[in-house]
Amino acid sequence: MTATVTSMGGNNQIWNLGNNMINTADLVNLEMQALETRKSPMTTRKQNITNEKSIYEGFKKDFSKLVQTFKDMSSFKGTDKPTTLSQTGFVSAAASADAISGTFSLTVDKLAERHQISGTKNVADLDADLGVSDQFTLTVGTKSYSIPVTPDMSVRDLINNVNNGNYGVSMYTVGSRVFMAASESGTANTISLTDGASNTLRDTLGLLAADGTVNTMTAAQDAAYTVNGVPLTSSSNTVENAISGVTLNLQQTTTSPVRLDVSNSTDAAATKMVQDMVSTFNDAVGILSNYAGEGSYMQASTAALSTGRAMSQIASFELNGQRLSTFGIQTDKTGNLTVDSAKLAAAFKQNPDAAKQFFFGASGLSSYMNKQMDPVFGDTGMVSGRVQSLDGELKKVNDQIDKIDASNKDKQAAIIDKYSKYEQQMSALNVQLSYLKAITNQKSSDE
Repeated sequence: MTATVTSMGGNNQIWNLGNNMINTADLVNLEMQALETRKSPMTTRKQNITNEKSIYEGFKKDFSKLVQTFKDMSSFKGTDKPTTLSQTGFVSAAASADAISGTFSLTVDKLAERHQISGTKNVADLDADLGVSDQFTLTVGTKSYSIPVTPDMSVRDLINNVNNGNYGVSMYTVGSRVFMAASESGTANTISLTDGASNTLRDTLGLLAADGTVNTMTAAQDAAYTVNGVPLTSSSNTVENAISGVTLNLQQTTTSPVRLDVSNSTDAAATKMVQDMVSTFNDAVGILSNYAGEGSYMQASTAALSTGRAMSQIASFELNGQRLSTFGIQTDKTGNLTVDSAKLAAAFKQNPDAAKQFFFGASGLSSYMNKQMDPVFGDTGMVSGRVQSLDGELKKVNDQIDKIDASNKDKQAAIIDKYSKYEQQMSALNVQLSYLKAITNQKSSDE
């Protein structure tokens, strides 16, 4: 019998060097196979768990589009409402989807202005050192700041220090003169200046007059306007709270009222979103059938049954006496939805606010369906919970397999050692047998 080479325990082993009649390699392999059968049930269990986990992960992924559709619907606000002005150039308006539709009368009496101060001194060299130690006070509204001046500081250095200080003002130059302006408009951002001992603001920059008052170029001013005859003011020319959902930009004072019309939007985006929901829902009906149909892995599973129940709730949803059928949507005998596009569009046109409330409102269909689907597909839902449970089972099985492998490794070493010694003994016996044969043959020859 020829020698046999096998790989045992990560090492190559040569058997039957003694040309034994018994195939030692086969015996070793049989014992090794017997060891491997110890973890066969665990290996099968691991594969089963892995397969089940893959199915549940796929189930959640395939339903993610429907889940996300309902989430998107619940956060949908609709398209901006169109606005129309009887005169242009005085005010502009933008209305959000939440804006109140209607007609409003606007007048603009004053525009908001930023306080601007002009320096009266010509500064010959903006980069020359001021050569004085000084400290003046800058006040914007109710906040005051102390601004230091050092001898090695130039006018340009002083301007940069003020602009980088986040004091609510900006300084700049035009030619050789220095200007200061409030960052924001309105009387609440009026600038006050108090000179230091060296009178840098008065004598060097000319921002203060001889009597200590600022040389105002443009006074701080609040906007004054009316909406439907109600007088209002604003520190900014951008007004966001006068009419709910409408942003006004005051541009010029008016001589006569400007009419603003906020119309209902066409809501093409809203009807499209509802139609897309119907399509996605019908796709999900087919997906559920694939996962939970007769003979499938998830047939009669809790997750599949719960998903079916959650989806079926869409047919019974009602809000303020309205149901899906109000908007041309019906459920057929297969659980699919059908939509009458013309009826859906008409419903949004005739009463857009009610339609939006039904589909997108806080108590609407999308929010209701989110609540139905979340216990199944949410982060803490039963599908995620099942995947986490399977992960735990998989870890336990892997730990058991690792223990069996570690135990088998030690036993494999013992098996190899046992049969290696057997090989050595057989080899020694073969040598002795050959010696005896040789002696016997020699004696036979002598005789």
